[in-house]
Amino acid sequence: MEEIHHNSVCRVDTPKIKYERPKSQYVLALLIKKNISTFDACRILAIKNSLDPKEISFCGLKDSFGITAQLICIPNKVKLKQIKFKKFFITQFKPTNKKLSLRDHVGNHFIIRARNVRQDIKTCEKILEKMKEKIKEGLPNFYGPQRFGVRQKNHLYGKLLIKKRYQEFIKRVLIDTGKYEELKIKHIRKKIKENMHDLKKCYAILSRVPQLLHEKEIVGHLLKENFEQTIKKSEILRFYLHSFSSYLFNLALSSLIEKTKGDFSKLKNFQLQKIGYNSKIDKSTFNLYSKILKKENLTFNELRLAFKKFGIEGHPRNVLFYPQNFIYSIKNKDIFLSFDLGVGEYATILLDFIFKNRLKPKLE
Repeated sequence: MEEIHHNSVCRVDTPKIKYERPKSQYVLALLIKKNISTFDACRILAIKNSLDPKEISFCGLKDSFGITAQLICIPNKVKLKQIKFKKFFITQFKPTNKKLSLRDHVGNHFIIRARNVRQDIKTCEKILEKMKEKIKEGLPNFYGPQRFGVRQKNHLYGKLLIKKRYQEFIKRVLIDTGKYEELKIKHIRKKIKENMHDLKKCYAILSRVPQLLHEKEIVGHLLKENFEQTIKKSEILRFYLHSFSSYLFNLALSSLIEKTKGDFSKLKNFQLQKIGYNSKIDKSTFNLYSKILKKENLTFNELRLAFKKFGIEGHPRNVLFYPQNFIYSIKNKDIFLSFDLGVGEYATILLDFIFKNRLKPKLE
């Protein structure tokens, strides 16, 4: 995945250059990573260079598993001591006096290789040609699995926060595992579970694992404060709440699709609210979400109060998206795909349509 800006594209194969500290308020750098989230890479970069992780800005979170390239903005307070790490590095340094903000980019370019596809070439070509037509009609703009974390449970943690079940939230964030996590991380979570009675020991265990910085932060607060005070000070909470709001959006969009019986033309130019404390909701949207919230054993009032407390804003989101520059080629048993997506659009949704013929996201 390569981030697209108005005047450039962040290339994965960009040559490395030597870091020299510029004379500016910030340093703009290209972050190239694999098998790590943008958030975790920036935290590790900050900590290793004696910076505050909150001060490193970026345009958006990129896929944790693929090879990705994106811009990040670093405060120019100290000379960077370490710029190369096991799963990521930064290069192409430029001076700037303006921080990056979310959605400062215009989209993302994807190059994907599907290996050892079982179908014969003619069947693959037929599916991919049909996909070109589907793209013109638009595809449901669901939030993809990246929105829900490696464990695919971030929305569940968000719901615990809304319900003010803080003790359960902290316990589950620390010890829950997911099938996509590394065995090493699963083993660490098991150790934490076995030693929950000894927070100092848990903190020592987490101090040896750079991938679990958020968990370490939570245990560090717990050593000094109670559960509610820890909740107030944890940096990662907003991501869990945004994840739950995204989950609700996916359910609402699924409901809309069922009503149209898969006729996407009825949804053209239609927008649906991703709920936040500031959302302006009309009667039909209220009725749609009310049914969903009832099944979730939640009320609009609970939702708004929690979102206001943690500053979770809402916004209208297009219910359809239209991938651009879709190109494919087939070599032996491998399929190569290339396409561009706008900000907030997920390649995983497009891939589900192609390879699994799935109308809805797996996570609901």
